[in-house]
Amino acid sequence: MKKFAFSLHVLFENKKSMKNKLQLEFAAAKAALDKALCVKVALDKIYMEESEKYEAKAKKGTTPGDMEAHVIYFEELQDMIKTAVEDINRAQEDMMCKQTALIEICKEIKVLEKLWQKQYVEYLTEEKKQAATISEEILAFHVSGKPAQRSGSRMRE
Repeated sequence: MKKFAFSLHVLFENKKSMKNKLQLEFAAAKAALDKALCVKVALDKIYMEESEKYEAKAKKGTTPGDMEAHVIYFEELQDMIKTAVEDINRAQEDMMCKQTALIEICKEIKVLEKLWQKQYVEYLTEEKKQAATISEEILAFHVSGKPAQRSGSRMRE
């Protein structure tokens, strides 16, 4: 009796390796998003702390030079925050792209698994038929002492 061989085995294995690759890429994209979010949170915290310090200093009185330095510093912080937001948006887009691809490959793998199961059931059915035919031939041989003659798929005694 022959061993079961899935006709789309190579494609199935290829899809599984693509899934593994996409899972790694998705994890990397998620990590990049997490990092970008942390950077923005840190910049927001710095902005808030520096704003409070500046307000406290301004209440006590400040020079025009200090005011100008703070304005420049806050503009730079706002630019950094804007860049961080753009990084977050890019990272989210990348992560969503990877997630969509991963979902698609998982669907394709499920379809291939169903095909594998269907082919395996057909294989088992065929094996049972062959086993039954062999059993009938053995039984016919024992009863008549001659090998059974076949006519199509039916046997004669």
